[in-house]
Amino acid sequence: MSKLSLKIEPITEVFAKRPTLFKLTVKNEKKFFPSFLIKTEIGQSTALIPVVDNKSESSTFTELTFPERGRLQEIKARIVSPFPFGFFYIEKETVINADFIVYPTPLKTEYPKSEEGKKGDEKKAIGSGREEIKKIREYVSGDEIKNIHWKVSARKGTLFTKEFEGKNTAKPLIIELEKLTGTLEEKLSKATYLAIKNSRTKGVGLKSGNVLIKPDKNPITLKKILKYLALYKKEEAE
Repeated sequence: MSKLSLKIEPITEVFAKRPTLFKLTVKNEKKFFPSFLIKTEIGQSTALIPVVDNKSESSTFTELTFPERGRLQEIKARIVSPFPFGFFYIEKETVINADFIVYPTPLKTEYPKSEEGKKGDEKKAIGSGREEIKKIREYVSGDEIKNIHWKVSARKGTLFTKEFEGKNTAKPLIIELEKLTGTLEEKLSKATYLAIKNSRTKGVGLKSGNVLIKPDKNPITLKKILKYLALYKKEEAE
């Protein structure tokens, strides 16, 4: 049992309180013998790997849910395996070394609009104008599931999505955290929702105190905003 270790990798972005699919890998460092019926327990989630050969590793997929936003670097887990011949089971408490960010839970809301913004909305054309595919790129938060390019995703081993040509000329949105209502966590969750919702259509930025993230449709900008919201008042957000 001491020769078994675990590794987890998120398949998509991780949001607090929402089940997320992870790739779970069990590594067997024993020189001579395989390990059978490896059961892993992480929080309320369990997974079973039938066999892991000696000096090898095997993977499966499992859903994990984390209660709070922030950076996760260590995750407690338990490994359970039958002793040779299955007469009894042995188990091991372990810590998985990880390094990923849990974003705030998106909370549906509408951003407060000025009178000028309300008038501008009345003049917008209806429809997205998505007639042609502009490019195929890696999946990011906010992309519609129906636009995932499954053939490319299967070939590349990670999710890719189709980006369409659009005719929307809406002005970029700068989310001002202080203008949102509710508790701090509610504000962060609302900002998360607004960032995801608007990132693909009009571009989005963020203003919080002296911090300004300039609006852009680039997925890198969205990730920068989500990271800032996830780490807000927990550690220095880059």
